Amino acid sequence: EIQPHLCKTVMENFNKRMHMCQQSCGGHLLDML
Repeated sequence: EIQPHLCKTVMENFNKRMHMCQQSCGGHLLDML
């Protein structure tokens, strides 16, 4: 069973990485999604 706080941390890290990639890659990641 996944701990709720762990899931929240993972989602926050994912969002942070997405935002950094958007800034550094010019949003190319969005084209893949």
